[in-house]
Amino acid sequence: MVSVGHARRRLESLLNMNFNITSRKGREFAQKIGLAVGSFMLGWILTFVGFVPNVAQTPRSLLGIKIVFSLLPGAIGLLSGLAIIFYRLDDRTVKTMELELAAAKETPAPA
Repeated sequence: MVSVGHARRRLESLLNMNFNITSRKGREFAQKIGLAVGSFMLGWILTFVGFVPNVAQTPRSLLGIKIVFSLLPGAIGLLSGLAIIFYRLDDRTVKTMELELAAAKETPAPA
């Protein structure tokens, strides 16, 4: 059984939502949102191509399934690769980031 105090602390932490994407909670939240959006999009695309569960699929739905599970991930991978290629990260940029992070650590967080 969950105590009232525990439930209240849990509710307060959910309402505060004071985390950033670099924290463990932030990463988990972003991952859950990504999984939800991806699942929704997959369901929508399969509906769009005419997929019907537990029956023989039409040629259109089979083509759609092949595209969703092969060409679409490939295209997203290529776009990700292009983003990495054009992302400028040289020694000067890294040094600037390190200095900014060090300065942020020294600055006290607002209360």
